[in-house]
Formats: sequence, structure tokens, C-alpha cells
Amino acid sequence: MWEEIDVITQVFDVVIEGVDVGDDMYEFTTTAFELNDVVNVYVNGKIAIPDLELFSLVVTVEATVADRVTVIKPIPTDRNFIDGEILAGNMLEAYQYVEIDKRDEFGNETLEYFFWVENKSTK
Repeated sequence: MWEEIDVITQVFDVVIEGVDVGDDMYEFTTTAFELNDVVNVYVNGKIAIPDLELFSLVVTVEATVADRVTVIKPIPTDRNFIDGEILAGNMLEAYQYVEIDKRDEFGNETLEYFFWVENKSTK
């Protein structure tokens, strides 16, 4: 029996290089976001700046040269909001599937997609 697993994908940016601006502060330029996005900034896996609205694509955070800085844009979980965003074309709801390469008798390659479904009879 298959068990349904919710998969939530977040937009994230692992910052590769920062600029030392003094007093243990570093500036990082994010590349995965737009202005006015609300993000969370993590240093070594611990939240450093929650709910930061990006008025610029440069984030300043307390860090050292050895720290790993990750910027994550949380995904909304309110179903009504998500449905509205899908209808507006701002979000896409994706489903898990399996892709299988098949060849016909002439050697032509085609792809077949199988989607997992629940409580459906097959005929």
C-alpha cells in the first residue's frame, strides 16, 4: 500500500561569497529572489533574520568567513491562498510521477508517465 507524502518545495539560495563590511558583518547578494519577497536568513542552519522583506537583493548578516549562510523564501501553506495563486498563474501544483523510457519495434524512443493515485479503480 502506498502512503501519501506531502512534498513542499521552498525557494532557497545558498550564498557562495560575502563581502566583509566590518564588525563581524557580511553582505551577501541573493540571486534567487525578487524585491519585496519575504525570506528567512540562516547562518549555519540557525535562523539569524526571520521574516526579512527584501528592499534590496543585498542581505547583511552577522557571520564569519567560515559560516554558511542560506536564504529561504517560505512557501505559504494556507490552501485557499494556494488555490488562488494557482488560478492566477502565480503557482504551479506539481505531482509526483515516474518517467519511463520506452522503445517501439522500430527503435523510436518515447516517454511514458505514471502518476500515483489513491482510491481509484483500474480497468
